[in-house]
Amino acid sequence: MKKSFLKVSVVLHKRIDELCKEFKLPAILQNYQALADKAVEESFSFSEYLLSLLESESKQRAFRGKAMTLKTAGFQTDYRFKPSFNS
Repeated sequence: MKKSFLKVSVVLHKRIDELCKEFKLPAILQNYQALADKAVEESFSFSEYLLSLLESESKQRAFRGKAMTLKTAGFQTDYRFKPSFNS
């Protein structure tokens, strides 16, 4: 039973990885497992989990957009700073 669960889990994670790359959702790809663990710990509903995933993607896109604007304007960007998306 455990082997088939692990096999399904690996297949699911691989498919999530593929779809996140296809739809260009890097924050979801990066954060979905940590947010899933948090959702279990805090008894999130599916909708709350989905919202946290989408918010993480939105925050990262805003951050990347600002970084691109600064780069385009010729300003230096400090990439050592990484905002927390797991708030």
